Amino acid sequence: MNHRSARRVAGFAVAVACGLWGSFASAQASVEAWLAQGHPPLIAPFRGVAGGHPESSLAGMREAVSIGAGLIDIQVQITADGHHVVFHDQFLNRMTDVEAVFERGAPGGPTRAERAGRDYLSDYTLADLRQLRLMVDGVPSAHGIPTLDEALDLIAEQSLGLLTLNDFDLDGLVADLAGRPTGHLLVYNVDPAILQEVVAATNLPAFVSIRRSRVFDTSDNVAILDAHHALLGASIAIAHINGTSLMTPELVARAAEVGVRLSVRGGREDFALEDGNSAPWRDALVTDAAVFWTTHPEQVLEMLER
Repeated sequence: MNHRSARRVAGFAVAVACGLWGSFASAQASVEAWLAQGHPPLIAPFRGVAGGHPESSLAGMREAVSIGAGLIDIQVQITADGHHVVFHDQFLNRMTDVEAVFERGAPGGPTRAERAGRDYLSDYTLADLRQLRLMVDGVPSAHGIPTLDEALDLIAEQSLGLLTLNDFDLDGLVADLAGRPTGHLLVYNVDPAILQEVVAATNLPAFVSIRRSRVFDTSDNVAILDAHHALLGASIAIAHINGTSLMTPELVARAAEVGVRLSVRGGREDFALEDGNSAPWRDALVTDAAVFWTTHPEQVLEMLER
């Protein structure tokens, strides 16, 4: 099944936590173990990278693993010749030197002009993409676009891996995962129906997003969680919300009832941290979320003394 053609397939008890972290970190990563009640919260770097490296880079993922990030986001796209690569955007223009390397656009067409000035990653082969460099402050870096295989080899059960499926081929994904350990992987797609198909084909646990959308036209987060649960049942491991203010007692209670752990993005917490105020993050870390997303993973992990 090809999803490209039919659908474009989004006070903490530090001493206790550190003791638990040591015992869990020494064990092989698995979704069930790392999300178990009592496990210290997982810190997830925004777009899977740390250390100031460009997003989507292997170096950034390697740094994230080395500092103790518990969940690495692996954003999946598919090339013109059917290879899965790790890249956040649908277009190459923002994060690569594609316009300098390929003057007119993809060598196999269509041209950049025919694409309204944009370079769709899906128009380029893997060999084409290998010629590109990821940009840092508008300058090409030494880093290229990695393949999914390279990213999976890198994290190698040292942390959980979230496969965020932006554009993909389901049969190809199943083939990519064949023969690999997958107990540490989760899967996400913005479309719950597509996610349901992926879960059925791969047996990977699901990561879902609790937010108003064209699929769930409501602001009732408990109702959205229930709708996800009706589709995916016990395969849901993590439900994500876009801020700690949305982690209401009602949502926390309902998630516990259906056996789902919560993930939250630290937006206002990161802004405060940039101003030298760590208090919002310290308050957030005492909540019941299992995963916290941040653009400052090193600093948040330091608060947990990891």
